[in-house]
Parts: sequence; C-alpha cells; structure tokens
Amino acid sequence: MQLQNKKFKNLIPDRKIPIIITVAFFLITLYVAAFHHNYWVIDHDGQIYLHAGEQILAGNGSNVKLHNAPVGGPVIYAFLNQFFDNGFGVMKSISVLSASGAVFFSYFILNNIFNRRVALVGQLFFAFNPWLGFFAIQAENELLPIFLISVSLYFITKKELKLQDIVIVGILLGVAATIRFQAIIALMSFIIFLFLQGKKIRQYSFFSMIILFVFLITLSPLIFYNYTTHESIFDTNAAFFIQMENKYHYPEWQEALKQINFSNGSTIDAVFVDFNLFLQNYFHNLFYNLPNRLFNFNYDNLNVSLINSVPFIGLIPIIGGLVYLFKIKINKNNLIIIASFAITSAILIFLIGEIKIHFFAIIGVPLFFLCLFNSRKVQKNALPLLIIPALFALMLSVALLRVGEHYFLAWFSLAMLGGVFFAEVLPKIFRKIQSVDPELDLPRKTWFLITVIITLILLSNLGYGYVAYSATHSNESFVSVEDEFTKLFQNKSLEQPGMEIKKIGDILSKQHDIENSYVMVPHHHYAYYINGKTVLAQFGEGIPDDTFENYVTRKNWTDTEIFNSNLFSQPMDRQDLNKPKPDYLIYAVVHNDNSSHHEYLKILGEPDNPMLPSNFEVLYSSDKSNALHVIYKINYENDN
Repeated sequence: MQLQNKKFKNLIPDRKIPIIITVAFFLITLYVAAFHHNYWVIDHDGQIYLHAGEQILAGNGSNVKLHNAPVGGPVIYAFLNQFFDNGFGVMKSISVLSASGAVFFSYFILNNIFNRRVALVGQLFFAFNPWLGFFAIQAENELLPIFLISVSLYFITKKELKLQDIVIVGILLGVAATIRFQAIIALMSFIIFLFLQGKKIRQYSFFSMIILFVFLITLSPLIFYNYTTHESIFDTNAAFFIQMENKYHYPEWQEALKQINFSNGSTIDAVFVDFNLFLQNYFHNLFYNLPNRLFNFNYDNLNVSLINSVPFIGLIPIIGGLVYLFKIKINKNNLIIIASFAITSAILIFLIGEIKIHFFAIIGVPLFFLCLFNSRKVQKNALPLLIIPALFALMLSVALLRVGEHYFLAWFSLAMLGGVFFAEVLPKIFRKIQSVDPELDLPRKTWFLITVIITLILLSNLGYGYVAYSATHSNESFVSVEDEFTKLFQNKSLEQPGMEIKKIGDILSKQHDIENSYVMVPHHHYAYYINGKTVLAQFGEGIPDDTFENYVTRKNWTDTEIFNSNLFSQPMDRQDLNKPKPDYLIYAVVHNDNSSHHEYLKILGEPDNPMLPSNFEVLYSSDKSNALHVIYKINYENDN
C-alpha cells in the first residue's frame, strides 16, 4: 500500500493539480460560452428569471409569479444587468463562474473526508459530468445555488466543526434557498447529520439550532417580501410540475392542479386532489424515473450516470463505494437484511405494483436498509453526502425530474462514491486477485489499469457532453459516433437554433412604436429580442371553432389558460391587469408538429392562403427544415 501511495504521489507531484483542473474547466467553458453559445437556445427559461427580476426592481413584483423558484436569483441577475445591459452575458458569466467554483470545492470537500487520491478522482468525475459542462455555458438559474451549496459542504464536512463553520453554512444555504429551494434538502441533511453525532450531544444540538436560526434569518428578506407582496411565505408550489410532467394523469385531475396553481394553493393541496394517483406517480418517480436518470436503464439521453454512455454500468461504482463506506461484510445479519427486504419488495410489487416499473425497489430498498443498519460504521463527516441523496430521492419524487440539471445537488455524492470506488475499492480488488495468482504482478500495473479505466470513462463523458451540446446548438440531430467524427473534419457552418429567434426579434424591434405594442408569441424565448411586450399563445387555447379576433384577444380562453399565458408573457401579469390586444403575431411550427393547434388557426402557417383574415399583414415568413415561422401585423382598422 505504501508503494502504491508513493507512486500516486509521484504521479501527482503537488497540490496544484486541483487548481489546474478548475482553471482548465473554467477556460474551456468560458471559451464555449463566449464564442459558441451566442443565442438563447435551451436556456430560454433564463429570460423568465431575468425579466421577473427587472419587473420586481421596477416595483411591480405583485404581478410576478415563478412556478419553480423563489425570486432571489431573478433579482440578482436583474440588478447586475443594470450595470452591464447584457442579461444574456451576465447570466452566462454567473453560470461559468459558479460551475468552476463548484468544481474547485468538490476537491476540498472530498479531501476533508478522505485523502488526495479520492478527492482528485472525485473532482475529475464532477468536472467531467456532461450536464455540468453543458449548463456551465447556459444563461440559467441552476448553478449559482449549487456553488453556494458546494461551499457549505466544504465547511460542514470538516473533521472538527466550530461555531463559525455552522454560521457560515447557515448563511450560504439561506442565500442558496432564495434562488432554489433544493438548498432546503441540504439544510435538512446537515441537521440530521448533526443530530447523528454520538459525542458532544449538547454541542451538536446547539449547532443544529444555530444553523436553522441563521438559515431563517438569511431567508427572512424573501419571506418578508413574499408575505407583504403575496400574503404567503413561499409563493410557489409543485402543482404546476405535478400536472405537467407525471406519467399517470387524466384531464380532470390536471385541471384541478391548474386551479391550485391559479389560486396559489399548496403542494399538499396538489397531493390530495387524488392521493392514489399521486402515490402511483410518486413510486414511478422513486423506483423508475430517478434510478433511470442515475444509472441509465434504457439508453436515456438525459441520464446523469457516472458513466453516461453505457446503461446500468454506473451502478457498479455506486454500490461498490457504498459497501466500502459502510464497511458492509458478507455475514448472517447483512444477508438476512438483504433477503428480507428484497423478498418483501418483490411481494409488494407483485401485489400492488408493476415489475417493469418498480423493479429497482428489489435492489434499492435492501441497499438502503443495509446502509441504514450499518450507518454507525461510516466516517462521520461523510454522512452529509450520504444523507443528501436519500432525502433528495424521497422528497423530490413528488414531481418528475426530467433533465440533468435537476440532479446537480446529488452529483457531489455520486462523485464521492465514484472517487472512493476507483481510488480505494478497485485497488483492493486488484490486491485480492494478486493474492490468488501472485504471477500476475498487479502491484506494478494497478494504477496504470485504474488510470486507463478512469480516462476511458472521462473521455466517454466528454463525448456525451459534446453530443448533447451539438444536438441542441445545431439543427442537426445525433446519428452515430462515426457521423459526429466526420462532422469534426468538415468545414460546414451550422446555424444555431437561436439565430432565427434573434432574426425575428430584430425584425419586430424595428417596427414603429414596438416598445408600446404587444406581440403574441408561441414561446417566451422571443421576448428578449423583441424590445416590446409579449403575450404567450400556444394556439390550442379557447374553443375549437372560434374567430381569429376572439382568439388573439383571448375572449373565450379559460381563466387558467389566461393565467398560464400571463405568467409566460412579458411583462408578467399574474393579476390579469393588462388585457393585451396584440398588434403582431408570431406563428411557429417546430419539427412539423402542430397537432395541438386548433384547426382554424393552422392556416396561419400558410401566408399565401386566401382564407387568412384581411387585416393580417405578412411581415416575414421562413420555412426551414426544422421550423416554420410567420410574422403578422394585425391591422385592426382593416378588420373585417
């Protein structure tokens, strides 16, 4: 072992390597963000946060409502934009800096708990997470709270905690919670961790109260703002995402959830609309969707596995790392735990579940209880990173988590388990093999083999990240690995999807009095470039057989349809005060899919159709391979 450690130290000569990794990550993401991500593409939600913040700073916060986040982030972005007048650039810069900061602290978090080699391997896994690199260049709201949480993890994982560490953690999590409520999961995990300390019960109980107190004090401006502005402590709930994303649903249930969101109800209200249906969705999310995202059961291109490209294999380092940390041995007690919970899970699935949906429970439930019964053996300061993913899974399975950025909070834990497996477990496995067959001479080859394995994984993750970027930042979809390599050597210029949106915005921004006009848009990502006001329309609202005038004035839209439209319009209009009458309309069909549009509105995609209203003047038309766009000016004085 000493020989291996010496070789590792020779391989990693000093402590500058973590800084080099961080700087390399920063420079690469900065370059891509600055020169290859020139338009809002999939980060168009960032526009909602930016515009919401601007509206709050302008004194109209009562008309703002965000579905999935508090207003702290929007206010920060809008405030900084006052100095730079480039919201897109400001938010991209925050993402790059936040992601780089999280990469930096990932090393020191793990070094607090383990040693340099585990910390370095874990940092590499964290830095090469394709979704981290992908969102590091986006003008989004995801990474600033993750950076704050990473710093809090550094302080909470110190071997000897002091009062000042606890105060700093409370402040960091309080600020993070004003941006994303996922910070509350970290807070709860830290409080559980402090209560689990076997020694100094009084001290750690005091620490728990302090961290909660400081957190609430830091969060109090947000609570005060919400209460004085909206008469609620938290002005958001999960109803919107429960009805929109979950697997099992029916129209009446979805409409009831829309009403809860409309009336500013609570997540509890949403849960009990149909509790049985909620449980169906909850256990689908817990035992299928979430593990599928973490371990990629079926070649899901949105997975966040340690080894993204290969299904299931990412489960191996996670289980291996857990077995090592919890010092789980093959003995009678552990075998009883595994067998009893596996059999119980299988019986319950047979009686009330579906094997194709809930099969992971047969693995996950025994593993959870096996770790729980062996929890006293775990190094204490590793517990925060073990409690977080458990609470994450139990709490956030309420709604369906679809994409990689939803899992950033759990990724510190995945990186830790990956680092432990490859830096500690795998060398021990090689030594076991050596003891069986001494002629293999593995000690000299161990670190070379491990380095090769890690390198291959990191390269596959890098390739996965490149494909994710290429598929979203060009109009050409992924075909094969060979095809992507061919493209690298072609001098072919690919149009970014956001370029057309920018062009449409530029056309409209030059129209007379556009700043006082309303544009009916099919998506909120047009608003940033138009320089005017927008009202969202998805061309399926209202009644199936109506007039164009009734549609554009939203005369026969339901209250919830108007409400959802207002929340994605610019400016936001949660109180429905503006009553907009659009002066312009953008009709768009993406990927030839207008199946959700009313039939009478589909002729808007035919600018030469004589059945179009005479007061609809065509300003621009573009029919490209992936999208159709038509801009109309609505001349009400010519309305027939």
